[in-house]
Amino acid sequence: MNVPSLLFRRQGLIIWRRTTTARPRCSPSSLSQRFYSPRSQTPFESSVPHHEVDSLERERERLILQEPMFKNAEPKPKISLPILFTLVITGVGFGIAATRTNEETEKWRKKVMYVPPIIPWGGNSFSAAMYGEWRQAKGREWQKAFDEFQKKTVAIPASIRGIVNYSYYYVAQSWVNLTEGKETSYKLVGCFAAVWLVGLIPAARGFVRRAFSHDPLSGRVSTLFTSQFGHGGLLHLGVNSFALIGFGELAWSYLRHNQINAPDRMDEAISGYHFLAFHLAAGTVSALTSHLFAARVLYPRLIARLSKQSASVTPLASTTAVAASVPQILPSTGASGAIWASLMVTALAWPHTTVTLVFLPFFPISIGSGVFGLVALDIVGLIRGWR
Repeated sequence: MNVPSLLFRRQGLIIWRRTTTARPRCSPSSLSQRFYSPRSQTPFESSVPHHEVDSLERERERLILQEPMFKNAEPKPKISLPILFTLVITGVGFGIAATRTNEETEKWRKKVMYVPPIIPWGGNSFSAAMYGEWRQAKGREWQKAFDEFQKKTVAIPASIRGIVNYSYYYVAQSWVNLTEGKETSYKLVGCFAAVWLVGLIPAARGFVRRAFSHDPLSGRVSTLFTSQFGHGGLLHLGVNSFALIGFGELAWSYLRHNQINAPDRMDEAISGYHFLAFHLAAGTVSALTSHLFAARVLYPRLIARLSKQSASVTPLASTTAVAASVPQILPSTGASGAIWASLMVTALAWPHTTVTLVFLPFFPISIGSGVFGLVALDIVGLIRGWR
């Protein structure tokens, strides 16, 4: 008579095998390869009837596999498919960015009348002229929208109409004054906020948790990309948004400056698409790095520790307590990896620029020193297993 499948670990892989109630005793060499040892008997087990021990083993197996970490889990976290997905998604992203940038450049090239200077000063003035025309066009569009808005508020009492029109004008003028880099950063923050707000809806909470966080044990690869739009809470969202608005514009400015002033430069009206592709690629690669660390470092440690503790537990002991004592592989979420990329670009471009931290030590430091300290802290955390 067959009993439920038992989980075995062999050469780092978890496999399923059918067994029967009439099992031979395991040799010491085979015990070391088990996920847990169903036949490793303690003095307590030797006094328990065989059929009760067998029933307790099945119950122990059932409880272990019901742990949240192993529900809907793949036999082993894959690495080839996530790597392929990351290469494809970043390549497609940069390809789309190049195509859209070329289209916008051709569009503004036809609208800008530009006479090159007799003595060039090393800058691509045509790209600057097209970018300036783009900002002027944005201002004209908002002015037209403001005029239409004023016509719609004529019926409002004058005392209230002035406040409403001024509020609209203030927001519109602030948006017009934004550089393309900061505008792109604000749009990304809007996407972050939208995902967080949807996650507050009880009916959508489960979907947001699955779709916008990457679990290395789930077998899904699309979340390597989408996880950078989700956040673990309001504080997480606020800190990442604050950092992106600050460092995103600086990274965009540096990347655009090098693009339009390179010796083999090409005319480029706007650079927002390139910065967006850079940001999304960095977020995807950072999620992949976290996945590879979980698959090649955390997962083997987890299996070895859980196997060791499960082999020594008595049949009547709670396996929930055993699994609770083992560090779990938690899903990753947030745009921290993508923001780190903008921070690193800023630190490499202007290493002596001083910044004031919003946490300890609260005094101005050079951005190069700050980034070096954060990298050192992350390395120590990886070595010591901080969470």
